[in-house]
Amino acid sequence: SKLLKETQVERYAKENGYHDTNGLLSALGYGKILPIDLLRLVIPKEQLEEQKPVKEESTITRLVKKITHRTGGQVKVRGVEDILISFGKCCSPVPGDSIVGYVTRGKGVSVHVSDCSKLLATDPDRRVSVEWDKGAGVSRIAKIRVVCVNRPGMLQAMSEAITSQGVNISQATARSDDDQSAVNIFDVEITGLDQLRHVIQSLEKLKGIVSVERVRD
Repeated sequence: SKLLKETQVERYAKENGYHDTNGLLSALGYGKILPIDLLRLVIPKEQLEEQKPVKEESTITRLVKKITHRTGGQVKVRGVEDILISFGKCCSPVPGDSIVGYVTRGKGVSVHVSDCSKLLATDPDRRVSVEWDKGAGVSRIAKIRVVCVNRPGMLQAMSEAITSQGVNISQATARSDDDQSAVNIFDVEITGLDQLRHVIQSLEKLKGIVSVERVRD
Protein backbone atom coordinates (compact mmCIF):
# COMPACT_ATOMS: atom_id res chain seq x y z
CA SER A 1 0.00 0.00 0.00
CA LYS A 2 0.97 3.65 -0.41
CA LEU A 3 1.15 4.11 3.37
CA LEU A 4 3.43 1.09 3.73
CA LYS A 5 5.76 2.37 1.03
CA GLU A 6 5.96 5.80 2.66
CA THR A 7 6.79 4.13 5.99
CA GLN A 8 9.58 2.12 4.33
CA VAL A 9 11.11 5.24 2.84
CA GLU A 10 10.94 7.08 6.19
CA ARG A 11 12.54 4.11 7.96
CA TYR A 12 15.30 4.00 5.33
CA ALA A 13 15.93 7.73 5.84
CA LYS A 14 16.31 7.38 9.62
CA GLU A 15 18.50 4.27 9.37
CA ASN A 16 20.90 6.12 7.07
CA GLY A 17 21.22 9.26 9.19
CA TYR A 18 18.68 11.54 7.47
CA HIS A 19 16.17 13.44 9.63
CA ASP A 20 13.28 13.06 7.17
CA THR A 21 12.43 12.25 3.58
CA ASN A 22 13.40 15.78 2.50
CA GLY A 23 16.95 15.13 3.67
CA LEU A 24 16.88 11.84 1.82
CA LEU A 25 15.80 13.53 -1.41
CA SER A 26 18.56 16.14 -1.01
CA ALA A 27 21.11 13.34 -0.68
CA LEU A 28 19.65 11.79 -3.83
CA GLY A 29 20.10 15.07 -5.69
CA TYR A 30 23.72 15.39 -4.57
CA GLY A 31 24.46 11.82 -5.65
CA LYS A 32 25.18 10.50 -2.14
CA ILE A 33 22.58 7.76 -2.66
CA LEU A 34 21.41 6.18 -5.89
CA PRO A 35 17.87 6.13 -7.33
CA ILE A 36 17.96 2.33 -7.33
CA ASP A 37 18.32 2.39 -3.51
CA LEU A 38 14.90 4.03 -3.23
CA LEU A 39 13.30 2.08 -6.06
CA ARG A 40 14.02 -1.15 -4.19
CA LEU A 41 11.78 0.12 -1.38
CA VAL A 42 8.70 0.82 -3.49
CA ILE A 43 8.92 -1.46 -6.56
CA PRO A 44 8.65 -5.26 -6.37
CA LYS A 45 11.94 -7.05 -6.89
CA GLU A 46 10.53 -8.99 -9.86
CA GLN A 47 9.89 -5.78 -11.80
CA LEU A 48 13.34 -4.39 -11.08
CA GLU A 49 14.96 -7.57 -12.35
CA GLU A 50 13.15 -7.45 -15.68
CA GLN A 51 15.45 -7.06 -18.65
CA LYS A 52 16.05 -3.42 -19.50
CA PRO A 53 16.57 -2.12 -23.04
CA VAL A 54 20.16 -1.30 -23.95
CA LYS A 55 20.70 2.44 -23.80
CA GLU A 56 22.70 3.76 -26.70
CA GLU A 57 25.52 6.08 -25.69
CA SER A 58 24.63 9.66 -26.56
CA THR A 59 26.82 12.02 -28.54
CA ILE A 60 27.16 14.25 -25.47
CA THR A 61 28.34 11.31 -23.33
CA ARG A 62 30.98 10.38 -25.92
CA LEU A 63 32.12 14.00 -26.07
CA VAL A 64 32.39 14.23 -22.28
CA LYS A 65 34.49 11.06 -22.19
CA LYS A 66 36.78 12.44 -24.87
CA ILE A 67 37.21 15.80 -23.17
CA THR A 68 37.92 14.30 -19.75
CA HIS A 69 40.12 11.48 -21.14
CA ARG A 70 37.98 8.87 -19.38
CA THR A 71 38.68 5.99 -21.75
CA GLY A 72 37.85 3.15 -19.40
CA GLY A 73 37.48 5.62 -16.53
CA GLN A 74 39.93 6.71 -13.85
CA VAL A 75 37.57 7.02 -10.91
CA LYS A 76 34.34 5.27 -9.96
CA VAL A 77 31.57 7.10 -8.07
CA ARG A 78 29.85 4.35 -6.12
CA GLY A 79 29.61 2.30 -9.30
CA VAL A 80 27.86 5.06 -11.28
CA GLU A 81 28.98 5.28 -14.91
CA ASP A 82 29.13 8.17 -17.38
CA ILE A 83 29.36 10.92 -14.80
CA LEU A 84 31.57 13.92 -15.44
CA ILE A 85 34.77 13.68 -13.39
CA SER A 86 37.41 16.36 -12.80
CA PHE A 87 40.48 16.44 -10.56
CA GLY A 88 41.27 19.18 -8.07
CA LYS A 89 44.27 21.25 -9.18
CA CYS A 90 44.73 22.17 -5.52
CA CYS A 91 45.96 18.67 -4.63
CA SER A 92 46.52 16.84 -7.97
CA PRO A 93 45.50 13.32 -6.86
CA VAL A 94 47.20 10.33 -8.46
CA PRO A 95 46.24 6.64 -8.41
CA GLY A 96 46.95 5.25 -4.95
CA ASP A 97 46.04 8.45 -3.09
CA SER A 98 43.10 8.25 -0.69
CA ILE A 99 40.42 10.29 -2.45
CA VAL A 100 36.99 11.84 -1.88
CA GLY A 101 34.54 13.27 -4.42
CA TYR A 102 32.77 16.61 -4.14
CA VAL A 103 29.54 17.23 -6.05
CA THR A 104 29.95 20.59 -7.80
CA ARG A 105 27.17 22.73 -9.20
CA GLY A 106 26.81 21.77 -12.83
CA LYS A 107 30.34 20.40 -13.27
CA GLY A 108 29.99 16.83 -12.07
CA VAL A 109 32.19 15.39 -9.34
CA SER A 110 35.52 16.98 -8.42
CA VAL A 111 38.02 14.47 -6.99
CA HIS A 112 40.41 15.53 -4.20
CA VAL A 113 42.96 13.88 -1.93
CA SER A 114 41.26 13.08 1.38
CA ASP A 115 43.33 15.57 3.39
CA CYS A 116 43.13 18.39 0.83
CA SER A 117 42.60 21.67 2.69
CA LYS A 118 40.22 22.94 0.01
CA LEU A 119 38.08 19.81 0.29
CA LEU A 120 37.96 20.02 4.10
CA ALA A 121 36.52 23.52 3.78
CA THR A 122 33.56 22.30 1.67
CA ASP A 123 30.04 21.25 2.64
CA PRO A 124 30.27 17.67 4.03
CA ASP A 125 26.81 16.85 2.64
CA ARG A 126 28.12 17.25 -0.90
CA ARG A 127 31.00 14.79 -0.51
CA VAL A 128 30.64 11.36 -2.09
CA SER A 129 32.54 8.11 -1.89
CA VAL A 130 34.85 7.52 -4.87
CA GLU A 131 37.54 5.02 -5.71
CA TRP A 132 40.24 4.57 -8.33
CA ASP A 133 39.43 2.31 -11.26
CA LYS A 134 42.37 -0.08 -10.97
CA GLY A 135 41.83 -1.44 -14.45
CA ALA A 136 41.98 1.92 -16.19
CA GLY A 137 45.77 2.16 -16.49
CA VAL A 138 45.69 5.91 -17.08
CA SER A 139 48.56 8.26 -16.21
CA ARG A 140 48.18 11.34 -14.02
CA ILE A 141 50.50 14.30 -13.57
CA ALA A 142 52.48 14.53 -10.32
CA LYS A 143 54.67 17.48 -9.41
CA ILE A 144 58.14 16.93 -7.88
CA ARG A 145 60.29 19.64 -6.30
CA VAL A 146 64.04 18.96 -6.36
CA VAL A 147 66.63 21.14 -4.66
CA CYS A 148 70.19 20.51 -5.81
CA VAL A 149 73.60 22.17 -5.94
CA ASN A 150 73.83 24.60 -8.83
CA ARG A 151 76.44 23.13 -11.15
CA PRO A 152 76.65 22.15 -14.84
CA GLY A 153 75.07 18.84 -15.81
CA MET A 154 72.66 18.56 -12.88
CA LEU A 155 69.51 19.20 -14.94
CA GLN A 156 70.50 16.54 -17.44
CA ALA A 157 71.32 14.06 -14.66
CA MET A 158 67.95 14.63 -12.99
CA SER A 159 66.08 14.26 -16.27
CA GLU A 160 67.85 10.97 -16.97
CA ALA A 161 67.09 9.70 -13.45
CA ILE A 162 63.38 10.36 -14.03
CA THR A 163 63.14 8.87 -17.52
CA SER A 164 65.12 5.81 -16.44
CA GLN A 165 62.00 4.79 -14.49
CA GLY A 166 59.92 4.78 -17.66
CA VAL A 167 58.37 8.12 -16.77
CA ASN A 168 57.76 11.01 -19.14
CA ILE A 169 58.48 14.63 -18.12
CA SER A 170 55.65 16.83 -19.37
CA GLN A 171 57.09 20.09 -18.02
CA ALA A 172 60.16 21.30 -16.12
CA THR A 173 61.20 24.63 -14.60
CA ALA A 174 64.41 25.64 -12.81
CA ARG A 175 65.69 28.68 -10.93
CA SER A 176 68.89 29.49 -9.09
CA ASP A 177 69.11 30.73 -5.51
CA ASP A 178 71.74 32.96 -3.93
CA ASP A 179 73.15 30.09 -1.85
CA GLN A 180 74.50 28.28 -4.94
CA SER A 181 71.55 25.91 -5.03
CA ALA A 182 68.88 25.39 -7.71
CA VAL A 183 65.17 24.66 -7.32
CA ASN A 184 63.65 22.45 -10.00
CA ILE A 185 59.99 21.56 -10.54
CA PHE A 186 59.18 18.52 -12.68
CA ASP A 187 55.69 17.57 -13.88
CA VAL A 188 55.85 13.83 -14.47
CA GLU A 189 53.31 11.40 -15.90
CA ILE A 190 52.87 8.47 -13.52
CA THR A 191 50.50 5.54 -13.17
CA GLY A 192 50.52 5.44 -9.37
CA LEU A 193 52.26 6.10 -6.07
CA ASP A 194 54.68 3.16 -6.45
CA GLN A 195 56.08 4.60 -9.66
CA LEU A 196 56.31 8.03 -8.04
CA ARG A 197 58.31 6.58 -5.13
CA HIS A 198 60.73 4.94 -7.56
CA VAL A 199 61.27 8.26 -9.33
CA ILE A 200 61.96 10.04 -6.04
CA GLN A 201 64.38 7.32 -4.93
CA SER A 202 66.19 7.50 -8.27
CA LEU A 203 66.65 11.26 -7.85
CA GLU A 204 67.82 10.96 -4.24
CA LYS A 205 70.70 8.72 -5.33
CA LEU A 206 72.26 11.47 -7.43
CA LYS A 207 75.30 13.29 -6.07
CA GLY A 208 74.47 16.94 -5.42
CA ILE A 209 70.81 16.44 -4.54
CA VAL A 210 69.71 18.31 -1.40
CA SER A 211 66.03 17.30 -1.20
CA VAL A 212 63.26 15.70 -3.25
CA GLU A 213 59.56 15.95 -2.47
CA ARG A 214 56.17 15.69 -4.08
CA VAL A 215 54.34 19.00 -4.05
CA ARG A 216 50.74 20.09 -4.67
CA ASP A 217 49.62 23.36 -6.17
